[in-house]
Amino acid sequence: MQNNMFFTFYVLVFFYQLYDERKTLYRAFCAGSIITKERVLTSTHCFLTNRKRRKRNFNLIKIAGGILNTLTPYQPIHVTQQWRTIEHLYSQRFYRFPAYNLAIVKVNKEWVFNEYVNKIPYTKWNQDFDGVCYGTTVKTTKEIEGGGLICFGTNDPAEDVLVGVLVGVTSLINVDLPTLHNRVGLHYKWSVLEENKQYEAYVDICPIRILGGTNAKITDIPYQVALRKKYLAGYIWSTFCGGSLITMKYVVTAAHCLINHTNGKVKKLNNVRVVAGTSRTTVSLISWFEEHWRRIRRFYKHKYYNWTYLEHDFGVIEVNYAFIASNKIKPIRLHDLKTDKVLEDGQQCVISGFGLKEDDKAVVSLQMVCVPLVSSSLCEEYYDEMYLHPSSLCAGSTGKDSCEGDSGGPLVCSGVLVGVVSWGGVCGVHPGVYTKISEYTGGIEVTFEKSSVPRRAMNKFLGIVTIMLLFFENIRFL
Repeated sequence: MQNNMFFTFYVLVFFYQLYDERKTLYRAFCAGSIITKERVLTSTHCFLTNRKRRKRNFNLIKIAGGILNTLTPYQPIHVTQQWRTIEHLYSQRFYRFPAYNLAIVKVNKEWVFNEYVNKIPYTKWNQDFDGVCYGTTVKTTKEIEGGGLICFGTNDPAEDVLVGVLVGVTSLINVDLPTLHNRVGLHYKWSVLEENKQYEAYVDICPIRILGGTNAKITDIPYQVALRKKYLAGYIWSTFCGGSLITMKYVVTAAHCLINHTNGKVKKLNNVRVVAGTSRTTVSLISWFEEHWRRIRRFYKHKYYNWTYLEHDFGVIEVNYAFIASNKIKPIRLHDLKTDKVLEDGQQCVISGFGLKEDDKAVVSLQMVCVPLVSSSLCEEYYDEMYLHPSSLCAGSTGKDSCEGDSGGPLVCSGVLVGVVSWGGVCGVHPGVYTKISEYTGGIEVTFEKSSVPRRAMNKFLGIVTIMLLFFENIRFL
């Protein structure tokens, strides 16, 4: 078991504060691995009392990096050490010890990477390993729960030649039995955001073309996808919603596109296809050879999605296998408040979709239009002081708006995905309401409930449809 500085620079130790007069006495109880500047991968049970659902007091927990000796009970001040507190904890929804025993901790301050504190690459692929592996230990010479299992010779693209790759997190230790680790590779969807951040922002189309609504080329908006539903035993496929490609295998859309509002259940995903590389609303002989069709493997709706109150109308689709990149199929980067421009009222943004025109006429090809962002206060005036959730934003002007059938489609500002088409009033009269992407980029991979094919409904319907329709007579779901 390796235990020198070379194999511990990415290891963190979790300390629990003991009750002494100076409040500086700590006891090590778990470990973790740095995977980004502000995120740590560890075990869920480390933060639960007796491995049950009651959480520990986070205010009494500190995370230390650059620790080579945990035998010293007091918090030492040393040049090698960095101490942090917990800002957020993201755990697996399906956690049942020792299964799904993985958690991500967001620290209050970014780690400063140096020779003592750094991140470890982690596997992003669901595969078996034949390499040589090492567990993480501390000076007590005992393997510690929450620590990483690092392997070499795995053939994983993420593996570092010198450091190896993180393939497991210690879950259960038994003196007489092999140590049980949870495989990081089985939870690789946590890497969706990392992959998405690699994409460059698109050229802003609005300053180039002042649009009142026109046909769009799919090469201008290659991130746009269509959701199509099967009718008449598959003889007819009709576009009913849109979406945005954020990686070659994941699509962002509106949750209500795939939720049945009469009973709150997820629709039959077997009857839905995700189509990329197309600018047409219907299937033709020509488009059949140009389009790329995929089945839905899983649908992740936001766990706080509430159709009754129009909140968190956001979901992620995982297709059965990745799309092939081309000039007609490219992902779009998600808006991130840390790295992208702050949104301003009146800023021109692009919306696109396959929905109705303002005269309620159907379209035969993809449409796009530039619309200004509208302040929340002004938007609430349009909707008679109706409360808008902080996860929503408004955009649109007279004659320029999204409409029925555009739901789930993109709102793009300065070349990045800012919003998802959600709902609105009269088309072209009231501003459209969009789900704000930046509200979710902090934890898109761990704040969603999963539905597979086949699957069971994840939530009961939360509201009374009849009352909502009477109260919001002019509200449309796009």
